[in-house]
Amino acid sequence: MFTPYAALQNELAMKNKTGISIILILLLAALTAMGTYKLTRPHILILHSYDSSYAWTRDVNSGLHSVLDKHPDWSLRWHYMDLKRQPTQASRDEAGINARKVIDQWSPEILIAVDDDAQNYAARFYINRTNIKIVFAGINGEPSAYDYDKANNVTGILERKPLTAIREAIQFSNLSATLQAKAKKNSDGMVRLMHLGDQSSSVEDDDRFIRDFDWQPLLFTGSRLVTTFAEWQAVVIAAPSRADIVLISNYRRLARSSTDSSLVPPDEVVRWTQANSRLPLLGANSFFVEDGGMLAIGTSGVEQGKVAADMAARLLDGHTKIADIAQTETHQFVVFMRAQSLATHKLTLPEVYESSARAMGHYYED
Repeated sequence: MFTPYAALQNELAMKNKTGISIILILLLAALTAMGTYKLTRPHILILHSYDSSYAWTRDVNSGLHSVLDKHPDWSLRWHYMDLKRQPTQASRDEAGINARKVIDQWSPEILIAVDDDAQNYAARFYINRTNIKIVFAGINGEPSAYDYDKANNVTGILERKPLTAIREAIQFSNLSATLQAKAKKNSDGMVRLMHLGDQSSSVEDDDRFIRDFDWQPLLFTGSRLVTTFAEWQAVVIAAPSRADIVLISNYRRLARSSTDSSLVPPDEVVRWTQANSRLPLLGANSFFVEDGGMLAIGTSGVEQGKVAADMAARLLDGHTKIADIAQTETHQFVVFMRAQSLATHKLTLPEVYESSARAMGHYYED
């Protein structure tokens, strides 16, 4: 027989057990809800062709973050294929296989694929899938190269070099008058422009647009696309025989020599070129100045990332279909300048160029 004291203890124990049970049930429900939430959160995979330290990739990521960071309820994953530093076709193929494994395992609703290699080695294998939408950025060539023109689940933004802006910068600089005087010695009396780049797929895509562009009143004398640093050096030394100014695109795929396949660091390429060229050099990519060059007018990577992320956000709003989002292309360009090199070449541009570079933190004093 229980004493009053014992009965009271028993009643309190029962209440405690009941309270603990309720807490456990609530905790289990909360954990279940969290697990369900995590499973149902929209999955977005950002697939980069190159590595995270590459200046272009950094700028694209800046644009992506400006939009994606506003949606903490989305589940994001970033994968870098690092293909600029893959020396062999076998290693590039392997990077593509690994990227596709990540896509299959992550099962994203949205795949944001950046630059041509990401399309070629991964994204194009998912066209017309009902469970995934592809948003591309940074395509230098044509979407049809990846059968995107036949796909019902693809949109994005094309990367196009700002060739009109590059031509105008040459025309508006004091270099134009100097070159015009020099060009009078040429039989055609025109300022000559040559394009120099490596043989990467992105450069080859850009080169088609460069060769087809109307450069008048400049005279475009052709492109030299090389595979080794030794070939690059030879072209730079011989350039004055065929040009008055050199337009440089990319140079990250230059082997040391025909017998040494190791890739030459990009800053080494640019600094040697800047030191040994008798001609002024103009970069078609912003990172040319970051690597030590004098002047660059390039596509905005930030714009590429922001537009792609905006497209992804619209696709996840529950109201917009991918057919409602038209493919677009570059509308912005950026100016990068290095003061010391400009002074060495006695090059001046209208004040707006320097103001633009300084406003964006793209003006280098050294």
